[in-house]
Amino acid sequence: MRPLDLASQFFCLAASERAFQNMPLSAYIVSNIQAAGLEQYARKLQALDDQQFLSMLMSDYSTYGVVDVEDKQRLFRSDRSDFQFLR
Repeated sequence: MRPLDLASQFFCLAASERAFQNMPLSAYIVSNIQAAGLEQYARKLQALDDQQFLSMLMSDYSTYGVVDVEDKQRLFRSDRSDFQFLR
C-alpha cells in the first residue's frame, strides 16, 4: 500500500472528524464519569456527544438528573480536568 499524499491525508482527517461529530458519548468519558462515582448519571449523559457534554454548564446538569450540588461539582471538576485534551 502506498502512502497517502498530503491532500488525501487532510481529506481523511476532515471526514473522520465529521464522522465523530454527533456520536454518542465516548467510552473514555463514560468510564471517567463512573470512576468519579457518578455512574448513576452515565446512562442519561450518554445521549450527548463529547462536544455537547464538554460544553455543558453546571446549570445544565439538572436536565440529565444531576441535582445534588456535590455531584454537580464533581462532574464539573472532572469535565474540566480529565477531558481537557478532547476540546
